[in-house]
Amino acid sequence: MILADENVHGFIIKSLQEAGIEVISVKKLAIGSKDEKVIQMAL
Repeated sequence: MILADENVHGFIIKSLQEAGIEVISVKKLAIGSKDEKVIQMAL
C-alpha cells in the first residue's frame, strides 16, 4: 500500500491504482491534516 500525500497529483494516484497498486490519498481521506496525523496514518 502507498499513502499519497496532498502533493501527489491525482493522475499519478489513478495510474498506480489502475496498475493494481493500493493507494490511499490523504487529499481524499484527510485533507488539511497536520503532519503528525499523516505520519500516524503511514505507520
